[in-house]
Amino acid sequence: MRRRQGFTIVELLVAMALIVLIMSIISQAFVEGLGTFRQLKAIGDLQENLRTAVVPLREDLIAQHLVAGNGPVKLSQLGAPNNPVVTEGFFRIEQTKSSQPEGQDSDLVYSYFATDHALLFTINTGAGPSSRIRQFLSTSVPSGSPLESLSPPNYKQSGLFLSPWAEIAWFLSPMIDPATGGYVFAAGGSTQLFTLHRRVRLLVQDNTAINTTNRVSAQNNNIASYPEVSCEVDPNASNFLYFNNSKDVVPLPQPPPLPPPAPHRGGMRLDPVTQLYLIDRTPLSSGIDRVLADVISFQVQVLYANNYSFTDVGGTAYDTAITPAANLQIRALQITIRVWDAKTEQTRQITVIQDM
Repeated sequence: MRRRQGFTIVELLVAMALIVLIMSIISQAFVEGLGTFRQLKAIGDLQENLRTAVVPLREDLIAQHLVAGNGPVKLSQLGAPNNPVVTEGFFRIEQTKSSQPEGQDSDLVYSYFATDHALLFTINTGAGPSSRIRQFLSTSVPSGSPLESLSPPNYKQSGLFLSPWAEIAWFLSPMIDPATGGYVFAAGGSTQLFTLHRRVRLLVQDNTAINTTNRVSAQNNNIASYPEVSCEVDPNASNFLYFNNSKDVVPLPQPPPLPPPAPHRGGMRLDPVTQLYLIDRTPLSSGIDRVLADVISFQVQVLYANNYSFTDVGGTAYDTAITPAANLQIRALQITIRVWDAKTEQTRQITVIQDM
């Protein structure tokens, strides 16, 4: 009897059907795996960007901010019974509006967001004549500027200015679509997106000569040559610039119609409508001080000595130029940054808590 060789058409069709089914399952699993990998990578990149923003923020908060008659003082010492008088530096928390509630999560924890909170303060690295160059803050200045001679003796360089003191501003600025000139929203919705900025303006430690005998002209918009130095046109001598030191920025600028003293706080302006001292939220130039894009919220809250939870400052601003009321010692700050990821269409946030 002759034996049959090979497969029948039915058997081949069944085998092909099984192969197609298995391949479709494998391809679908591959697609799902690839999508998961992309999502995990996007989340990882987003977390890395958040950490990149948090590192300088935490370093700024840890730094020395204020000096009283007997030496450095912490923010938490203000408002105590023996309230020290600040003689150098300042610290301001600005909240034009209170944090906006969004509801509760599954653990019944309330969620808030804020887009007009800001931090403005001075930092002092503590660097002195014998310190290493990395302990100073530095910025570029025009070659031949009198500021070159005010750098520490060991580190004088052409076109470079070094100082241990600086003004720091952390704030949000609306993202602008370059194609339309309008605001940018998340996923075409109603949630506006912002950029987080860290603005640095160095203070001149000894500004006597540069504001008297060795002056810088204010002609031809010369102030634009010093974008990272705390200076303004001198209201008492409008042909020259006035460079701030750590004592000039202690008080708040005086509102009209009071005659202006020497310029104070180069990073602030007076809003003519609200009469509040606001941070200049206009970027110096595209991306020059930008830390993070696609930001939804930048919320700043404080822990007062008589409270057990973080709250808003209880007004439009907290400022060390105004003597804090008794028991309003700020023990710690809590800063929450939330960002939008267009790839995964999700938000991520990170919270920094720093004792002060």
